[in-house]
Amino acid sequence: MNGLVVKHPTVIHMLDGAVWRGTLEADLSEKPMGVAPDPPQADAEHFYFESSDGKKSGLIRFDAVKSISLVSEPGRESQCGLRFFDSAPIPSFLWIRATFLDGDTVEGMVSNQWSTFNAPLIRLSLPDRDLDQVQILIPRSSIAELRVITAR
Repeated sequence: MNGLVVKHPTVIHMLDGAVWRGTLEADLSEKPMGVAPDPPQADAEHFYFESSDGKKSGLIRFDAVKSISLVSEPGRESQCGLRFFDSAPIPSFLWIRATFLDGDTVEGMVSNQWSTFNAPLIRLSLPDRDLDQVQILIPRSSIAELRVITAR
């Protein structure tokens, strides 16, 4: 780890219902303001956690974790449960920009559901109805970067 490394207060909700409080080390260098730090010492399967009581410190497998909350005040009780915007309608489409491995880009709309991004092909509806193509199918393996621009 290079740069500014700090211990960040953390609350971890495990899939078995347990709640662990402690810290993660986070590298704050090269991060824009307002962007949450990436936990270092993390790989594809686990990360290092230091519990407040010292009893649960060590490597934790990602597949045992429900969520990791970076908290602003270590002593403050965290809110249980997720917050939803009940009064706001859920958009049916997302406007995305896909950058291909060769650097070309394309924009369009995709359905706002998990299967859109989980399938081997992304079905992109093109905005220009004057074209002879209305939709294109893009293999996920050909995408270098995918960004959600807005919801529609």
